[in-house]
Amino acid sequence: MRAAGSDVAPRTRRPRLASDGARYVVTIVLTAVLATIYGAIAPVLRTDGAVSPGTVVTVYFGAWTAYSVVYTGLTWIALRRADGFTLVDWLAEDRIGRRRRRRTEWLAGSGGPLGALTFCAVAIAAVICVMVLRELREDPVVVGLAVLAVVASWLLIVIVYAVHYARENGRSGGLGFPGPAPPRLADYVYLSVGISTAYNSGDVTVTSTGMRSAATVHTVVAFVFNTVIVALLVSMLVTVST
Repeated sequence: MRAAGSDVAPRTRRPRLASDGARYVVTIVLTAVLATIYGAIAPVLRTDGAVSPGTVVTVYFGAWTAYSVVYTGLTWIALRRADGFTLVDWLAEDRIGRRRRRRTEWLAGSGGPLGALTFCAVAIAAVICVMVLRELREDPVVVGLAVLAVVASWLLIVIVYAVHYARENGRSGGLGFPGPAPPRLADYVYLSVGISTAYNSGDVTVTSTGMRSAATVHTVVAFVFNTVIVALLVSMLVTVST
C-alpha cells in the first residue's frame, strides 16, 4: 500500500500557484476581468442597448464557468508534476497557515468540503433559475451556459476534493493506495472521481475516522449532484425542447 509518507526526498521549489490562496486570487482576477468585459459589451450587442435579465444571467453563468475552469486548470497545472513526496511538501502548512486557509474557505465557501457544498448549490440554482423563468428558457445562450456551469461545478468539486484528500493524507494519513510509490495528484483525482461517480473509493483503502468523514460528505454531495441536479437538468432540457 502506498501512503503519503514523510521519507526524505529531494526538495523541489514550491511554485506560487501551489498555494490555495494564490490560485484563488489569480482565478478571481481573471474571472472579474472577463465578466467586466462581457458585461460592458453585452448591452452594445443588443439593438435596444438595454440590459436584459438574460444578459445578467449569462454574465453570472459565464463568470462561474470561467472561475471553475480556470481554478481547476491552475490546480492541475501547478500540482500535477509533483511526485508524492513533493506534493506532501507543497501542501504542508503550519497551524497558523491552516487556520488562515480554513478561515478563507469559510468566508468564501471556496475550498474543501464546504466549497463542494457551495458548488453543488450554485449548480442547482443555475438549473432552477432557467427552469422557472420562461425568458431564460427561450434563450439558447443561457441554456448552454447553464449546462456548462453544471459541468464546470462537477469538475471543480472533483479537483477541490482531490487536493483536500492529498493535504489531509500528507498531514495525518488515512488513505492507502496500491503500489509502493507515494500517491501523486493524479491518484487523488482518481479517488475523487471514483467517489463522485460510483460513491466508493475503489481500490483505495480508507483507514482513519477523519478520512471516512470526508469521504462520507463527498459521497452525499456527489449523490445530490448526480441525482437532483442531473434530473433537473434533463427536465430543463425537455422543457426547452417542447
